[in-house]
Amino acid sequence: MDAENAGRADQVETNSGTAIDTIYRELRRRIIDGIYLPEQKLKIEHLRAGFQVSSSTVREALTRLTSDHLVTAEEHRGFRVTPMSMADLEDLTQARIVLECAVLRDSINNATEDWELRLVGAYQRLTRAETKLLHDGASFDTWEECNRVFHDALAANAHSVWLKRLRQLLFQQSERYRRLSSTVATSRAEVHAEHMAIFEAAIAHDAERATALLHDHVWRAANVIRDNTALRKALDKGPERRGSSK
Repeated sequence: MDAENAGRADQVETNSGTAIDTIYRELRRRIIDGIYLPEQKLKIEHLRAGFQVSSSTVREALTRLTSDHLVTAEEHRGFRVTPMSMADLEDLTQARIVLECAVLRDSINNATEDWELRLVGAYQRLTRAETKLLHDGASFDTWEECNRVFHDALAANAHSVWLKRLRQLLFQQSERYRRLSSTVATSRAEVHAEHMAIFEAAIAHDAERATALLHDHVWRAANVIRDNTALRKALDKGPERRGSSK
């Protein structure tokens, strides 16, 4: 292959990769936001036409989403949005608690000045985002990113790379449930109070108190949804039962 054709091939590959990333991010956003409902079928041809890209690009983006456990692939039946349910939320929450508390305890036990500075910065940004969220529900995306950075900072000093990776996977998987529970505006001030208490305990190197607070905090989304009849019922309604077309 000559230099000119090689350059063109590289450009096509770059453009393809960029398109896949763009479609992946947009599909992920629509799933997280609930635009695509749990169990809804994601038709490649329909998505291809809507995004004006190739079928292979859409398929690759959907395949990436299966790795995030936001989409399920069924042999000979295509792709669907991963279901949501109270049973799944409670199972997910139990698993998150094991990992979140283990890495936080290890992080505190190995506390360094750099870790503390990172945690302080993350908490300050989260505080600003939570203040804004109290008055502007549309700022959830900003809050979610700051929330992720804060929880990542809590875990950052743990030694186990695998535990931290698994923690991140479950944290990401729980985002749909956090978004659902955040629709109950009265819980937002309480979430900030919980973050403050966790932060103060972590900075004080009080691993017992910090992990106990984190345990209760992680259960928050499950408790909010369980205690809200409308939200609880919404979890178990697939698109067919909601009256959506296939």
